[in-house]
Amino acid sequence: MIRFILLLCVVMLASCNCHINEEVSVKVHKDSVKTITLVHILSYPDEPLVRLLQDASNKSVCYSYIEKEGSDSLILLPSCGEFLGVSHDDGLIIMDSYYYDDKGRHGVVQGYTFDGEKVCEMKTKINEK
Repeated sequence: MIRFILLLCVVMLASCNCHINEEVSVKVHKDSVKTITLVHILSYPDEPLVRLLQDASNKSVCYSYIEKEGSDSLILLPSCGEFLGVSHDDGLIIMDSYYYDDKGRHGVVQGYTFDGEKVCEMKTKINEK
């Protein structure tokens, strides 16, 4: 079954610097989000609305939130990069991200459920110091 994905692009930024170091998703109130620059509709037709909202307004940090229809809160994902898509069989939200440590830059691809639970992750070393 194909996911119904609609991209409404207001601003599309090519890259974001990662400043999110959390390992788990957290709930935040909708009023705490000041700007949304990109919206992805993730729901199947005839199902409750689920959207992925992204804020990349300051060009240095990308925040991604899961919004479920009827909820007053959003789920902030611990990812700082681009939305890549939804996995076909598992229905996971796939995010591209990266981080820096004393060994250099590392790429990270993460899979999240619609409840914000991280269920898989793949890390690669991009650059060495």
